[in-house]
Amino acid sequence: SCEDNLWLAYDETVYRSKNEFMGEMLELVRFLGIEDRLSMKFKDANGGLKNKLAVLRAVLARPEVLLADEPTAALDRTNAQRVYELLQFYNERRKTTIVWASHNKELVKQFPGRIVHIDKGKIFYSGHACFI
Repeated sequence: SCEDNLWLAYDETVYRSKNEFMGEMLELVRFLGIEDRLSMKFKDANGGLKNKLAVLRAVLARPEVLLADEPTAALDRTNAQRVYELLQFYNERRKTTIVWASHNKELVKQFPGRIVHIDKGKIFYSGHACFI
């Protein structure tokens, strides 16, 4: 099931208890609006749900650095915004460094940190999004 897929992120060296992990997992699942789809088989999930589950599993592992390659690619505008906000929360509050590759200019323009715009393998711009 999708819930089993999220449990793959559980690490007893990161969380004080399974209850702490479960609480965080459920909070994030509710935030992304997928609580009603956790019982479905992972193989039956669409691309957008698989993207959300991948992001959730990654942040639940509480890494110091998170590499996110097009985490919003299969999502509509509303769900892309939710994933963006989730990653921003982990960046700001949990101090997770997030390296995010994205073609979504709407989200990139919201980003408060440093961005690097790469075009055809060369750095086109490096600085804050407010200047692009």
